[in-house]
Amino acid sequence: HPDSEKWYSNNDPKFTWEVPEGVTGVRLLVGYKPIAVPTVFYSEPIAEKQLEDLADGIWYFHVQLRNKAGWGEVSHFKFQIDTQPPKPFEIEVKEGKETTNPQPTLVFETTDETSGIDYYEVKIDQESPVQIKEKEYKIPVQSLGRHTIIVKAVDKAGNYTLAMTETNILPIEAPVITDYPQTLLPGATLSIKGSAVPEATIKVYIQKDEKEARIEETQSDNEGKWSYVGTEPLESGVYK
Repeated sequence: HPDSEKWYSNNDPKFTWEVPEGVTGVRLLVGYKPIAVPTVFYSEPIAEKQLEDLADGIWYFHVQLRNKAGWGEVSHFKFQIDTQPPKPFEIEVKEGKETTNPQPTLVFETTDETSGIDYYEVKIDQESPVQIKEKEYKIPVQSLGRHTIIVKAVDKAGNYTLAMTETNILPIEAPVITDYPQTLLPGATLSIKGSAVPEATIKVYIQKDEKEARIEETQSDNEGKWSYVGTEPLESGVYK
């Protein structure tokens, strides 16, 4: 436990100190007070002490040495122990466990009474975990189908708790063409109407004969209705 400001999951700490020549006794004390005078006396000038099975919390280790001139000043050392993992928690998928959104948002939160939460790790399927501090995470774009999501909550001593959920990314319904002309005069513009999911981008592919298709875009409204009017007049020919 070398760093007084860090938390450790090991509750069997060992402390060592230098014993100068001429030391004839040592006094030690372990407790919750930052400043205290040691009371446990060792006539043999020991230079280390192994502690065992300490409770969680903030502790202080006190050492005092004696030589022929008497007792010296007391040295104080803070150390912090946390052996318990964060509390169990659940993962919420904002858009629902089944959604057409390929990039849903996860919401999760837990607490750790002793050392506090340090960070979260989010792992999706076999991808490498992502470390975050926030309690919300918008996952990267996922392919269609089911995905396993694991969130690890890690406290400041390295203890952790896992939560798991699944999300199913559903395909968006295909747009429907409801109104279009079967024939046009040369030089006329093409007009099409249809329906789709609300507030979506509609890509219109127009291909003449076997040439490369021209791609244009329009938007569906909040009811899912959309329309397209060509930007260029069409020449004679067969179009898809």
